[in-house]
Amino acid sequence: METYDDKESSEYLQVALLAAKAAAEISRFYYAGNFTVTTKEDLTPVTQADVECEQKIREIILERFPEHGFYGEETGRTRDHADTLWLVDPIDGTKGFVRQYPFFLDADRPDAPRTNCPRRLEWDNDE
Repeated sequence: METYDDKESSEYLQVALLAAKAAAEISRFYYAGNFTVTTKEDLTPVTQADVECEQKIREIILERFPEHGFYGEETGRTRDHADTLWLVDPIDGTKGFVRQYPFFLDADRPDAPRTNCPRRLEWDNDE
């Protein structure tokens, strides 16, 4: 089986992975609870974790690629007519996240949907 080599990936992917890892840390912090939940105009929930993850992703991407656009589900658009546009939904499955289901989708894998399991580390350490 081939292993993934970070050094051979594109600069876009490297920045996306950096942003995803930073956002995953935020989502794992909030997964334990103590976050606010509000309701968007479309009557779906949004959490403090959603917003902070997206803000961190935006910060990392636009710091490296200031000419790019960014379209975030929670925080809106920046330069949405740019030649390159990043589309971000940091926590797909906010209802599951709010209910503390052990699996939800997050931005940890920008090239494919990624299931995040915050308790995985606890389970791995129980052996």
